[in-house]
Amino acid sequence: MASPSPQARGAGHHGGRPGPSLARSLLVLTGMLTLALALGLVAAPDDPAPETVGLTQPGPHLGLELVGRGWILGNDGTPPVGVDGMRLTDTVEIGYEEPTGWLRLGAGWSTGGTRWGVLWCDLPELADPAVRSPALTLTFDEGDVSLPCAARDGTPAVTRLTPLPPAGPEDHPTPEHVWEGDLPREGGATLGIYLELYGAPLRTGRVLPPPPPAPAAVALDSTTIPVRHGGRSVRVAMVELTADSRLELWAGGPGLLRVSVDGRVVTDDGDLADEPDWADQDPDLRDGFWHAGREGATRTLELSPDVLPPDEGARTVVVSVGEDAALPGAWSVHVTPGTPVEPRGAALPTPLPVDLPDVPGMTAAAAWQVPGDGHPHDLPVPDLAAAPSSEGSAATPVDPWSWKYVVVSDDPRPGVPATLLSADRGRAFPRVGTDALTAGTEIPETVLRQRDQARPADERSGRLAVTLAPAPGQPLLQVLAFRPEDDPDPQP
Repeated sequence: MASPSPQARGAGHHGGRPGPSLARSLLVLTGMLTLALALGLVAAPDDPAPETVGLTQPGPHLGLELVGRGWILGNDGTPPVGVDGMRLTDTVEIGYEEPTGWLRLGAGWSTGGTRWGVLWCDLPELADPAVRSPALTLTFDEGDVSLPCAARDGTPAVTRLTPLPPAGPEDHPTPEHVWEGDLPREGGATLGIYLELYGAPLRTGRVLPPPPPAPAAVALDSTTIPVRHGGRSVRVAMVELTADSRLELWAGGPGLLRVSVDGRVVTDDGDLADEPDWADQDPDLRDGFWHAGREGATRTLELSPDVLPPDEGARTVVVSVGEDAALPGAWSVHVTPGTPVEPRGAALPTPLPVDLPDVPGMTAAAAWQVPGDGHPHDLPVPDLAAAPSSEGSAATPVDPWSWKYVVVSDDPRPGVPATLLSADRGRAFPRVGTDALTAGTEIPETVLRQRDQARPADERSGRLAVTLAPAPGQPLLQVLAFRPEDDPDPQP
């Protein structure tokens, strides 16, 4: 969608500065939308919404580096049209003639979505410590919004983007405005209203080399061996945290990173919640991803006390990172300070539980305990080579890759459909069963065959490995295997 014309932006506003040409706006926006749609997002549309509450501490909305990122008025005094994955949708000129009044926000507001405000002002001489820099308060039905002034010449510079309340397609908010601080005798302010562009950032063709990790940091990057979580390829590490641990994110080029701790997304400002709070939005965090819009972008995520251990203590967590296609080999996540923790080894075989429900056409074959830590764990399967037939004649190979696998939580809930895994070409995929098997809510993310390349073509050999979704405390969960009734019994 194109930016509003200068005439549309001037309608209903106090005064009217000339805006950028419509042709320039269309050219910039068309390129941004085309690449955004072409690149897409990592997240699958049918994935369940991850848990995200209370994992990071609220922080400033971007900080002091905004001028270098393009948040500065042009030579003609107009706000930037497109910057940091944002699109200018409305420009409002506000005079200093009256300290209070009403603003009519123009047609650019009606497209919906997350919006941000940036205010550039004519400022008084701020060298005098007694002079207070102006600020503007807008009163919406949803609450008050305070916008600090940045100077038109960039000193002082824009230091934050201020979230604005959402509005529907038919809404045209008319908030009351009140000036605070010391206003000069003449002049006014320019309010730029921006809409987030949803999609991957524009590629620039440049990629910077990664920074070295701190001596006490655990680093995840593109060299970390990937595993499958929720249909995505992610990099995973078990890390021991201390009370002052934090996450340092870096991107060598534009792109998206999704970071989770114990399976809960930390690169989220509430977008993944059912009803996100507009006042807590963060322009760098969108739909569960860190939006790195330029080469060398950095972001520090301060973990909340609910994630960190108490003072002088330690806690083991699983950190998972997923990147989009625009960031191959050009990103890193450092857990600082942090100590690497080796995952447990192979799954532990256990006796089959008693009183298992009947599964039509299937027979319980094996059971294991597997940690929910996001790492692959071998499943020792009884006698992978062969088992004698019921007539005692030719041996019939055991085929564990045709079995169905289900994870049962510590407290199975009756009536919950089983989530089974169906083997196909050596890899198993989850499906929801309709039989009477009861299971908890833990879902096996991946059961895959790790092929033995040296095996003879007419024999089955190799290993099974299971990867369970990370969970706080990495609990041991029970994995059950059911074989078709026409398969032979595995040998003990």
